Amino acid sequence: MNLRIDRIFFCAAHYLRGHGKCGRVHGHTYAIRDLKVFGNVGENGMIVDFGELKAVIKHHFDHKLIVPKEDEKKWRKALKDLDLPLDIVAIDGQPTAENIAKEIYKLLREYYPDCYFTFALYEGPNEGVYIG
Repeated sequence: MNLRIDRIFFCAAHYLRGHGKCGRVHGHTYAIRDLKVFGNVGENGMIVDFGELKAVIKHHFDHKLIVPKEDEKKWRKALKDLDLPLDIVAIDGQPTAENIAKEIYKLLREYYPDCYFTFALYEGPNEGVYIG
């Protein structure tokens, strides 16, 4: 059986080293679209709890700065020195839509190891990637 969530939104900032315009720190309102969760119905009558799944994603990504792992220490030091929240998500590779989608997929598999997922991650109204 599977369930579907049409859209989950979160806001986050990132940058892409060596990419002109996107090399600057900037933000997006990301949309996870057409999220499908494949799994078995549990004793509670659900594959997963919709609200819990949305909360997991928002807790880990909403209003965060997404950086490459190799930059994490520098960002943590800078934010600490500026007395700003250390709301950083460090990922493998450049924080492209493709790599952010991979991180979201890994996160969902950690929380729901008996389920499989497919979804699209959009970082604008017309630009997105599919995973799963």
